[in-house]
Amino acid sequence: MKWSINQQDAINTRGKNILVSAAAGSGKTAVLTQRIVDIIIKEKISIDSMLILTFTKAAANEMKSRIQSRLYKYLQENSKDIHIKNQIGLIGQANISTMHAFCVGLLRENFEVLDIDPNFTLGNNSVISILKDEAIQEIFEEKYESQDEDFLNLVNIYSKRNDDSYLINIVYQIYTFIQSKKEPIKWLYEQAEKYNIKNINDSEYMSVMKKDIRLNIESLKSIIQNAIDLCKNANLKYEETLIQDMENLIYLEQILQKDYDLFIKEVSQLKYPKLKSIRKTEDVDMSEVEKVKNIRDYHIKKYGFEELKKHNITTSIYAKQMKDYYPVILSLCKLVEEFESRYMAAKLEKNIFDFNDLEHQTLKILSDEDCANKLEQKYKYIFYDEYQDSNEVQDTIIQKIASNDNLFFVGDVKQSIYRFRLAEPQIFMDKYELYKTDDNSKKIDLSENFRSSSGVIDFCNMIFEKIMTKDVAGIEYDDSARLKYHTKKYKKSCEIIKNKKLADQNIKFKLYPKSSVKINILTNIEEKNKYSDYEIENDIDISDFEDEELMAELTAKQIIDMINSRKNINYRDIIILKRSLKGSVNIYSRVFKKHNIPLFIDYSQAVFEVLEVSLFIDFLKIIDNIRQDEALLAVLLSSIGKFDIDDITKIKIYDMKEKYFYNIFFKYAREVQDELSEKIAKFIKKIENYADIERYMQLDEFIDYIMTDSSYKDYISTMPQGEMRVQNLEIINEKAREFIQNENKSLFHFLMYIDAILKNKSDDITPKSISKEQNLVRLMSIHKSKGLESRIVIINDLQKKFNMQDKNKAILLDAKYGIGSNYVDTQDDYYMPTLAKKAVLSEYESGARAEEIRILYVALTRAKNEIILNSIGKTPYYKLMENIRTGFFPKGLDSINNYQDFILYAIADDIRDNLSHTKLYQFNEIEIKDIILSEEEKTDVRQKFEDMLKNISLSEEEKKLIREKYTYDYEYKDYITKQVKTSVTSLAKKNIELKSKYIVEKLFDYDYHKKLNDFTPEKIGTLNHLFLQHIDFKKDYTSDDLEKQLADMIKSDFITQEESEVINLKQVYNFIKSDIGKRIKKSQNIYQEESFIDSYDGTLLSGVIDLFFEEDNHLVLLDYKTDSVRKEDVKEHAQMYKEQINLYKTALNKAFDKEVKQSYIYFLSVGEIVEI
Repeated sequence: MKWSINQQDAINTRGKNILVSAAAGSGKTAVLTQRIVDIIIKEKISIDSMLILTFTKAAANEMKSRIQSRLYKYLQENSKDIHIKNQIGLIGQANISTMHAFCVGLLRENFEVLDIDPNFTLGNNSVISILKDEAIQEIFEEKYESQDEDFLNLVNIYSKRNDDSYLINIVYQIYTFIQSKKEPIKWLYEQAEKYNIKNINDSEYMSVMKKDIRLNIESLKSIIQNAIDLCKNANLKYEETLIQDMENLIYLEQILQKDYDLFIKEVSQLKYPKLKSIRKTEDVDMSEVEKVKNIRDYHIKKYGFEELKKHNITTSIYAKQMKDYYPVILSLCKLVEEFESRYMAAKLEKNIFDFNDLEHQTLKILSDEDCANKLEQKYKYIFYDEYQDSNEVQDTIIQKIASNDNLFFVGDVKQSIYRFRLAEPQIFMDKYELYKTDDNSKKIDLSENFRSSSGVIDFCNMIFEKIMTKDVAGIEYDDSARLKYHTKKYKKSCEIIKNKKLADQNIKFKLYPKSSVKINILTNIEEKNKYSDYEIENDIDISDFEDEELMAELTAKQIIDMINSRKNINYRDIIILKRSLKGSVNIYSRVFKKHNIPLFIDYSQAVFEVLEVSLFIDFLKIIDNIRQDEALLAVLLSSIGKFDIDDITKIKIYDMKEKYFYNIFFKYAREVQDELSEKIAKFIKKIENYADIERYMQLDEFIDYIMTDSSYKDYISTMPQGEMRVQNLEIINEKAREFIQNENKSLFHFLMYIDAILKNKSDDITPKSISKEQNLVRLMSIHKSKGLESRIVIINDLQKKFNMQDKNKAILLDAKYGIGSNYVDTQDDYYMPTLAKKAVLSEYESGARAEEIRILYVALTRAKNEIILNSIGKTPYYKLMENIRTGFFPKGLDSINNYQDFILYAIADDIRDNLSHTKLYQFNEIEIKDIILSEEEKTDVRQKFEDMLKNISLSEEEKKLIREKYTYDYEYKDYITKQVKTSVTSLAKKNIELKSKYIVEKLFDYDYHKKLNDFTPEKIGTLNHLFLQHIDFKKDYTSDDLEKQLADMIKSDFITQEESEVINLKQVYNFIKSDIGKRIKKSQNIYQEESFIDSYDGTLLSGVIDLFFEEDNHLVLLDYKTDSVRKEDVKEHAQMYKEQINLYKTALNKAFDKEVKQSYIYFLSVGEIVEI
């Protein structure tokens, strides 16, 4: 093999420690393998005197295979080389492993140093979780019993509503974080000491806050200067006012340097000079006028100066908070220390270690000089792959056993994406800088890419030159980082041209079929597009479709188009990447099955979500308890039940008033004598027989029995990818065999165990792997794709916001700034971030954004030939173009919170200048109507309904009644262009202004947040409705009862602890005790959160009615709202929901023979009711 100059350097250099910075596709594994083989062959070094560390077991196995293959090849030409024959024999037992496997071996070999049992086991997640919970519960019980004051103070501050889980989770959070430190408890107490600040102005925390303010000021100065330039170019008389804004900003910047307290005083008193008026009669471009006014009002005032005004806490307040919290943080550290000790004792008693223990126990062994020296002598060479993902503990282990010149690190800090596993890429970056100048060390850059086409390489370089900067990503995408072509046959295709035709058409991109990259934005056109030459008609509302469904349909269409139009493309050539697969598995499975696209989903929990497995779990559920509608319906409609949709409809129609399907199911079997009732009876008997057998048969044997007896395994084996489906199904039996080792061996407890795995992600279970030859599209997370490659890479959901929910936690931790805690005032019931928390939060947000850039780098560099980027535009396309032209990213990269905007930021100059990288990428707008089903594929709902009625044994009169209530009017010719489904709420929203003048804003300072939360009003409403849905209106509730019900919902995972904070129990209590609440209690029947489907203007209409009840043989409809509104304005405010209520009434009148005599809206915030 011909090596590049830098690759040869990495293979041949000896006598130095080496750090290889290997870009994506640069052949680093091949280089690493060749260096090892050369050392074995040329230096006659035995492989058992090398330590080769990889990130995964799979990588270790691949490395062994590669080395063995190279040595075999050498032996074919040198058959008498005894040394090589010996080395081939030693490969199986060589130290080629993960760090954890190395630690296990070391601990077993040196167990006497620590006086531990060498037969220790690695605890699985379930066992470890139990030991943790037992340890913390013991500690809490003891401290409650002894009335420990420090502990009770922590409970008062960090626990909520008599629920210790908040404080327990904080202890777990801190304990987990410090495990990446070589001396965890020592490090923790060192961070606590940072709260004991002598001079707040000289603290590192104040330096961080000032730095952040300066960055905001610099961004704002840039925005103001751009606005000034616009005024000059358009001859607008706003320039003088904008110059005043700039002068104010420069003054604030100067004050900040000298005195922070004076800065917050001056910024709070800042006044905005008014813009001079410009009349329409003046000879100016009014669009430019509006543009500048928009920049001033929003980007300069609202998101500029007003953001600066949020800094309103004096240094004396910050200092007092830090001083007050110093003993609190110390108490928290002591609690964590006590937990670590108790937890470790519990593990030693069971002779169990977790992964963190392996590393820390190894460090203890290596603190023995004899052990460390012995290993240093043993290992002539140490190789560490994926070094960018190491942490302090792992790095310290390596340094303990290394000699002066035998280290070989390989990695790429641009691909460090395991922050959630506490990887510290800074270790790699520090070593990279050190090795530049250290005589005993050498850094080597491998930037030639052997994987991707020139178009893919050019696109990646174009994107990351713009977004991967030192300030934002922690890495400068300079010449050493840029991807380079590995051969002269590639010619740079990234030619930027000025196309007059494109410019004249105001950003109409010409499409090039040979482009390596397609950037697609799925949009909904709301009005005539001023930047296009066509009229917009028959709008489809994007908000009425699930994003996942739209994206899956779009992806399926793209794949079908590629397969049908290009002979050399197979399904196996395509990989779909998403940031997370959570919530996607079932949707993609369903959509791809509908389009006959073979799909393999590589996802930790996917095995329980794929069709064949999830259905079998439903089967087990109804054997355990048949009274579960969702599971019962799934099984009935499967090959197990053999019922069809007509059967289900007929059963449901038999008793439309009954809420639960299983009750109707049994009732039909008892009361009706027909073929269907016999079918139901046989099914029930079959399930009862299985339930009887389960009681006396061992669980794994029982599962195997019903798989065979029900013919389910045979059935799925005949499906597409049947062999893989059967293998997935076998995983249930594997888990059952593991489970029966525990005390509780029943089916009921096994199903609870499976639920726990799904809820807590407490097991790393994946579907069976596939070979490269299997012709399947692969769907996986970006993290899963690391190290892989594919001809075509589709990256979906670029519009989704980055997940930064951790910033809402009461405690945040950072390797540099330590412990960031909220300051909680338990008397006045508010909390706010301490100065330490603000510094940690700043580092958290910048670190999270930096990693997202690295994750995008990993995603884009998986492609060999083509990249397809898909996102859903929530902003109309023409507005998106306008935003980009007028400064779409006024605050720069720091304001970006999704991949779509990173991409747009990088190509914004092209768009603004009417340029296109002509052979590099296409920028496409795709409308929803282009991906929903074609007219030929649409089902004729009316015909299907009529066919169903023909097969039901009902009189013509009964059928007529059903038609009146449940058929839909499709007489409108434009039906196909209408939205397929909408909701009552979305229709009502169209009649309500986005901002109501009656909304009451909460009045307290920016940094003080009573009951702080980041929930939207819609989310708050949903959570309050969820709580009300579980209210039993026949019960006499006290305030304590409501508290208990809320606590029960948290424990049952209906809601999270954070979500419970926005449920106003006082308002709920007032509602229950109100006159309408008393009427509900006295009523004959109560219906809560009832879903319905009806027709509206030729559209299928779905909705959920909060509550209605029967009173005097009539129906009373009630809708509750969480809107903030004044008492005197409720009547007028309620009228905005009139159409929504009328739609509900119409639906109820169709479904019931009783008239809706009264309809009400109840406003929870003020306890007022309005009749509609």
